[in-house]
Amino acid sequence: MIKSLQVLNPTMTPHRFPVTELASSSLPCFLFQDLDLSRNKISKIHRHAFNKLLKLKVLNLQGNSLTTISFNWFPSSQFPDSLSAFNLNHNPWTCDCEMKDFANISRNNSLTSSLHITCM
Repeated sequence: MIKSLQVLNPTMTPHRFPVTELASSSLPCFLFQDLDLSRNKISKIHRHAFNKLLKLKVLNLQGNSLTTISFNWFPSSQFPDSLSAFNLNHNPWTCDCEMKDFANISRNNSLTSSLHITCM
């Protein structure tokens, strides 16, 4: 078992297979601080997918196929206190009330976010 891995960036692997879906069991490491899942083909993130990532500081989901967003991805359905940067740019968003609420709350949060969301 890997006990000290803090940064994960699957785009750096030589034989890359794009990630298309994230479940809580997909991310078992409690120690990740920087999770770069940009430029994959992620279209679905399951409820509580990031629950086990208690030390997560940076989350990059830029350039995927996400159309919706939800606070239920995180523990207690809110941004974890450790999270300081969050990038969601370049996804084909479908705008709805939850998206609007998410954008408003994230703008009022102290985290550095790249939430220049353009709805399709």
